Amino acid sequence: MESLPIPISLYPYTNTNTLSLKHTHPIPEIRKMPLRDGAAIRRERLQMIIEIVRRNPDIRIAKLQVVMAMRTGLTKKRVSEYAQELVEGERLLVDDNGQFKVA
Repeated sequence: MESLPIPISLYPYTNTNTLSLKHTHPIPEIRKMPLRDGAAIRRERLQMIIEIVRRNPDIRIAKLQVVMAMRTGLTKKRVSEYAQELVEGERLLVDDNGQFKVA
C-alpha cells in the first residue's frame, strides 16, 4: 500500500508562508570598491609622505610619524622605513638639522 503525502496545511504548527521556495535571506552586497593589493597601498602611502613634506616644508621625522599615524595608523617604525626609502630613492632630501624637503 502506497502512502499518500500529507498536505502541508495538515501539519501542526506550520505556517504555509514560511515554506515558500523564494529566497528569504538578504543577498550579500557585491563589493563596490575594487580590492587594493599591498603594492597599491604602499605606493599611496609613499605619495602621501611626499605630499605632507611638500605642504610642510622643513618637517622633521617625529612630526611626520605623528601625522602618518593619525592618517593611516602606521607605526613610527614603518613611517621611518618609508621615509628612508624615499631618501635613498632621492625623492626626499634631509638637511643637517634632520628636516625633510622634496627633491
